[in-house]
Order: sequence, then C-alpha cells, then structure tokens
Amino acid sequence: WGIKLTDTWPDAKDHAELLLENDHDVIIETIVPGYDVEVPFIGAEGPWILPAMAVTGGAEEGIRTYEQKRHLTNEADAVTVAPIGDTDLVADINSAALKILPEIWPHDFGRMEFKHDPKTDSLWFIEVNLNCNLWSQKSCSISAQSLGISHQDFVETMITHSLRRQGVVPPDAVSAHPIR
Repeated sequence: WGIKLTDTWPDAKDHAELLLENDHDVIIETIVPGYDVEVPFIGAEGPWILPAMAVTGGAEEGIRTYEQKRHLTNEADAVTVAPIGDTDLVADINSAALKILPEIWPHDFGRMEFKHDPKTDSLWFIEVNLNCNLWSQKSCSISAQSLGISHQDFVETMITHSLRRQGVVPPDAVSAHPIR
C-alpha cells in the first residue's frame, strides 16, 4: 500500500503530496539494486550486534509490499529471511553498523537496514528502525534464533537491557553477549 515506482521527480512529488494530504508519512528513496540486509542490535552497556539477515524476494526491484512485510497475503509469502553466510560481507556490514550505532546511543533495541548488490559487492545504508517489530517471524527474532536463542529469551534480554540502562536492575542482571 502506498508504494509507487516513479521515473521522474514530479511524479514522485505528486504521489508524496497525495499521501501527505491523507495524513500518511512519506519516504522517498532511490532504488538501489540488490537485496535487503537487516542487522538487529541490542543496547545496554554497549551495542550487541546480532547476525545480519538477508531478506530476499518481494515485488519488482526487490521492493516488499505492505502485505508481504506484514505477512497479510493469502498466497505463499515470497519473502525469506535467513542469516548471511559470507563472513567477509558480514564483517563489512558489522563495520558499517558500528559506525552508525554511536549516533543513536543509548538505545534498547533496533534494526539497521542496508542493501547489498552481489553483482558489484556494493553495500548501501538505508535506515535505522529503533524499537522495531518484535514478532517471532521477523528478522530480529530470526537472527536470535540462529544463535539458539528463543524468541521469549530474546524479548526478555531486550527488556532486561532496557531496565539496566534505566538503572532499574543491577549490572549482573544482564547476561554476557552470546556472540562476542
């Protein structure tokens, strides 16, 4: 819903103005080739970066529709979320994420999004989502599950880290990072 591919700035502006007139937020992005990369992180005494997830599939140009993002379609969901196995690429992604994290510190949890074009090995930063979707079928939980951490334990860890950051629980209430 609300997604439109345009070839000219006037067409993009017209579409944005229509959405704004109907009290919707608008994001205008240049389409970059490749697949989405989502990097979950947890705050506390320092950011914990969880395994980067490749999000593949979707509509034209790799764009996921609202229905696909929310798993609302009756058809088989063409979008998959899986850990990235390329250790060099993961190192580059984590390096980029670590450069951005100080700008949003302190935080409790979130997800950074990048695009990776395997044809050119280009990596583009897209956005940061603080306090993002915690559904068990989304990238943050799937990333934690790839480490053997259940969805319940993942959510509990984020809540504990938030309480620690706010001084509600002592430092020893927060576990050591499972992937340091």
